[in-house]
Amino acid sequence: MARLSYRVDVLCRPIVLGLVVSVVLWLAGAAAAEAKPTQEEFRKALKLDGSVLADADSLQLSYAEAVDSVSDAVVQINSLMRPRIPRQLVPYLDDPRVMRFFPQYDPRRNPGQTGLGSGFVVTSDGYIITNNHVVEGADELEVIFPSREESYPAVIVGRDPNTEVALIKIDAENLPVATLADSSKIRVGDVALAIGSPMGLSGSVTMGIVSALGRDTATLGSARRGSRRSGILGDSGYESFIQTDAAINSGNSGGPLVDGLGRVIGVNTFIFTGGAASGNIGLGFAIPINMVLRVAWDLADDGQVERGYLGIDMVSLTRDIAEMVGLPQPNGVVVRGVAEDSPAERAGLRRSDIILRVDGEVVEDREALRMRIGNMQPGQDTILEVLRGRQIVVVPARIGKSEGDQWVE
Repeated sequence: MARLSYRVDVLCRPIVLGLVVSVVLWLAGAAAAEAKPTQEEFRKALKLDGSVLADADSLQLSYAEAVDSVSDAVVQINSLMRPRIPRQLVPYLDDPRVMRFFPQYDPRRNPGQTGLGSGFVVTSDGYIITNNHVVEGADELEVIFPSREESYPAVIVGRDPNTEVALIKIDAENLPVATLADSSKIRVGDVALAIGSPMGLSGSVTMGIVSALGRDTATLGSARRGSRRSGILGDSGYESFIQTDAAINSGNSGGPLVDGLGRVIGVNTFIFTGGAASGNIGLGFAIPINMVLRVAWDLADDGQVERGYLGIDMVSLTRDIAEMVGLPQPNGVVVRGVAEDSPAERAGLRRSDIILRVDGEVVEDREALRMRIGNMQPGQDTILEVLRGRQIVVVPARIGKSEGDQWVE
């Protein structure tokens, strides 16, 4: 009888232990879920300064204070992508006789591809903004604080290939955070400083000016011909890059572009290079911080970005059409089609309508309207001013949610 009791006890121990472990893991998961910030909590954790950058009264000989104010929050991001091993080879990974014919899949010979980028801390508990292409496909991420010689493993909270924005997280507290400016107030000619880890040279700072604003795929099309580009330039339509001549090179991607007060105005993303050259030639591009924050808020919430959807096919208004309908400037878009059962159809938009303004702001062209609608929250109400025939019509519309291959305009 004693032997039977002993056997029952031995059999029950693993079951009880498994139940205890399961309960502990469940409680840990529940605590982690409760700790996840809401969009409003994420906004409150950011350090914002939207004041206009004023002209200095005298020649400024140093930007050391501006750099000091942000440099502790700038990080280097190292990524590792392991080789994707075919399933047929998995049983033979420990057999050197087989794997010598497949060295590209042998973990001992090919530990994986490494990548280098930059980023900056936006909340004291470890949220970091960077570029999508810096972390895309990474199996491991390491965040290094060059100023403190500390490193942390990181996880991807979310990423958005359409805007090239990514949000990652490290497990740390009381971190230095970057102050974020209002990028709608920057001007061509403002001082711009690029900070990051070009070629692995962490903590590097370069200086230039804001060369242009509102660059997108359409306006950059002619520049792409005959040039090489480093980084990512897609055709998503959600683009309004800051152009700068501050030197940006490989490894700067994801790092901050800051103003003369050390406030982040954009995220360095890609450069154009001339001919066979691979370095900077003064054509760098950064995502405005206002657009970055709109995406980061969504990523912090659930790891995904919700975009507004109107449901029209459209083209930019040309000067010839503007003259034909009596408009002084070719600002606006012409509706070529309305998707069935879309917010546009429900609002009463028609083919050949010309959308001139959204919520009182002039629509410059197709790209501007697409980005404006895409950046709206689903369910948001908006007012469209439309030229229909020769008459201005006010069209209230409720923005929908973009799904897959829907028209997102």
